[in-house]
Amino acid sequence: MKPPSAQREAAREAPTVAASRRRGAWFIAVFLGVIGAFYVFSQFGVFQSVIAPGSMRLSALSAAPFIRLLGDPVDVNGTMLVSPRGRVEVQYGCDALEPIVYFIAAVLAFPATWRGRLFGIAVGVPALFALNIVRIASLYFIATRRADWFDVAHRDLWQPIFIAATLALWMAWAMLHSGARAARPAP
Repeated sequence: MKPPSAQREAAREAPTVAASRRRGAWFIAVFLGVIGAFYVFSQFGVFQSVIAPGSMRLSALSAAPFIRLLGDPVDVNGTMLVSPRGRVEVQYGCDALEPIVYFIAAVLAFPATWRGRLFGIAVGVPALFALNIVRIASLYFIATRRADWFDVAHRDLWQPIFIAATLALWMAWAMLHSGARAARPAP
């Protein structure tokens, strides 16, 4: 039999564990719900004919000035970056739409204020979009100078970098909006 003090301690921890499990279940449900809704919506014609092509074109249009700034005379034709050196097409999946949806899903699922969530989305979405522009520009330069490196850079380098950056951005936001900062003792 446990001593009375251990019984009281266990009784105090029980609601905390139960609440923690509920928060975890809520996080998973909201996270998967938002992602599931995105994938269901992505099957509709408006997504496939307007949103996805618009996102790819916006990515190409946004990368072009950055590439020009770095010295290559590039034009945009639809979702294609075209220059005398070659061409690179921004395809579905190269537009950062999915990592952005995953980031938004994680922000919405996290127990924070709505103001904090809106802040996370308002900062995180442009940050991930900007990182994707850097990614597209770097892949353009690789494709037009070292085409044999393109697949490795595209698949083996940039995919894990983008996943890690998305996760790191969300973790930084979550730490900023969790009680962990307030619980730390002052130095």
